Amino acid sequence: MPMKSDKKVIASIVRHKDIEKVIKYKENIKSVFILISDFINIKDIVQLFHDNDLEVYIHVEMIKGLKLDEFGFKYLKNVVKPDGIITTKSSHVNLAKKNNIYVIQRFF
Repeated sequence: MPMKSDKKVIASIVRHKDIEKVIKYKENIKSVFILISDFINIKDIVQLFHDNDLEVYIHVEMIKGLKLDEFGFKYLKNVVKPDGIITTKSSHVNLAKKNNIYVIQRFF
């Protein structure tokens, strides 16, 4: 059974200026896919969206400075706290599952 929601849009952050647009139109947005950021800013960006009642998924290969090993995934789960991740790599899917992080696997 499909979930009912008035919020239909998934917003993608591809430039830092997109963050302001998402907050401005948050009433129409259910989830945010972060496709660009860095290790220093990602936690604050995720927190900003959570403070505005938005689900957040991070494309982990696009986060500059984030090492995608077991410790990197523990950092994501325990410090950054996204609702899930997006990845193109099966090894990252396995690490996310091991750390109980929701995963969207993107492939072409």
